[in-house]
Amino acid sequence: MSQIKFAVIAAILALAVMPARSYAVTNAVVGTCLSGTRYTTIQAAVTAASPGSTVQVCPGTYPEQVTILQNLTLKGVTNGGGAAAVITLPAAGLKQNATSGLFGNLGVQLLVQQATSVTVSDIVVDGGGSSTCSNNNFYQVGILFQGPGGLVTNSAVRNGPHCARAISLFADASTNLKFTNNNLSDCGGDCLEADYDTNFAATGNIITAVSLTTWGISVQYVTDPSTFTGNTVGGNLEGNVVISNSVKVTMTGNAFLGGASSNVGVYLASSTQSVIQSNKVAGGQYAFVIVDAASAGSNTITKNTISNEGCGMSKVQVVADILSPNTYLTTGTLTCQIV
Repeated sequence: MSQIKFAVIAAILALAVMPARSYAVTNAVVGTCLSGTRYTTIQAAVTAASPGSTVQVCPGTYPEQVTILQNLTLKGVTNGGGAAAVITLPAAGLKQNATSGLFGNLGVQLLVQQATSVTVSDIVVDGGGSSTCSNNNFYQVGILFQGPGGLVTNSAVRNGPHCARAISLFADASTNLKFTNNNLSDCGGDCLEADYDTNFAATGNIITAVSLTTWGISVQYVTDPSTFTGNTVGGNLEGNVVISNSVKVTMTGNAFLGGASSNVGVYLASSTQSVIQSNKVAGGQYAFVIVDAASAGSNTITKNTISNEGCGMSKVQVVADILSPNTYLTTGTLTCQIV
């Protein structure tokens, strides 16, 4: 046999034993509503997609856990009739697929890691709305950005499990991440959680709770400027906002609209150089609770409008904070001690 023939046969045999390769695609579509390279699951499309491309998801129900590890856009296709692309719980339930420094093990429905910029738009994540807590040893999370930045917009997370071990929308150690015009409803635990982030921004989100929920917005250990503007938080909440152990958190032009009988509008704990300004706070027990530690303080809480509150401001410990002027309407007591 000639050397040329031998080389050709060897090449053919080599190709035959090579593992199958997934070639990246630029027109991935989940479902059949659009032309393109079609997939039946979101995860299959995301895995095959070319970096920087858009994965379009047709209206329908997708019972899966999705992990995104590269820059891309995940976009639900809207048809104008109310149908949506909905990620639901897998039939076998969630599995633990991430961890957090504050919350330990997590079971996430839509997880974004390793990438630098990912956009999620027009996607609905449904947590199942279970009336009892899961026996799984992890927090149930709707959408988690862990590390990367990007954008979550015009999306919804709904029907969280009715227990404290749940987070709807979670930014964990992200950089330049924006949550814009999303709807978080019946969260169960915390609706919007932002921890250890840099230049995080939440704008125009609507957060509501029917079943008792812990916090509408929870901000912890943020050391770089973060902004919350034009958000509406209300419903059956123990607290609308907590800012804990953080620096330079700015909240302006938001509406914090009461909740449970002991509801706190904004709880500022061991934080410094934060600005809470020009917000509407109404319908709870305490509009503001301030607890400055020795190294905290120098916060500004001014130009807010407080109405129908049992107490306007509870100053447990204050260190060099600016706390006036604010406008108090039909508020039982302007200042008081928390009980």
